[in-house]
Amino acid sequence: STLPGLLVISSAVAWLFLLLLYLFLYKTKVGIAMRAVIENPSLSEALGINVKRVYALSWMLSASFASVAGVFLPFRITVNPDTGFSILLSIFAAVTLGGLESLLGSIIGAYIIAFSEIVGVYYLSQIGLSTAYRPAISFITLALVLLLYPRGLAGLWSKR
Repeated sequence: STLPGLLVISSAVAWLFLLLLYLFLYKTKVGIAMRAVIENPSLSEALGINVKRVYALSWMLSASFASVAGVFLPFRITVNPDTGFSILLSIFAAVTLGGLESLLGSIIGAYIIAFSEIVGVYYLSQIGLSTAYRPAISFITLALVLLLYPRGLAGLWSKR
C-alpha cells in the first residue's frame, strides 16, 4: 500500500510553512516585533513599533496560510461556500489540543484530531451509527482538553 501523493505533498507543504513561520517569527526583526506586540501592545508602541502595521501583517499572513491550505482542500473533500464553517470545529479542536502557544503543537494536534475523526467515523459506521456524528469527536476532544488540560500538548514540554 502506498500513500497518496497529495497526502505527502500537502504534509510537506505544511511542514515547510511551519518552518518558514518559525524562522520568520523567531529570527527576523519583524517577527520579533510581532511577538512583542502580541505580548504588550502599548509597550511595543512606546518602543516605536507600529502596532497597526503589525496587526495588518499578521492578518495578511493568516490569510496567506489559509489560502495555501485552501489549495489542497478541494482534492480531499467536496467544497462549497460553507466548507470553512463545517471544518472550523475540527480546526479549533486541533489548535486547542496542540496548545494555543505552539506552532508544532498545533500541527501535532491537527494530525491527532484528523486521525481520531477518521478512526471514529470508521467505528461509527461499523456499529451502525450515522457518520454525521463526526463533529462530535472534535467537540468531545475540545471539551476534554479545555476541562482537563487547557494548555494542550504544548503544556507538556513548555517551561512556563
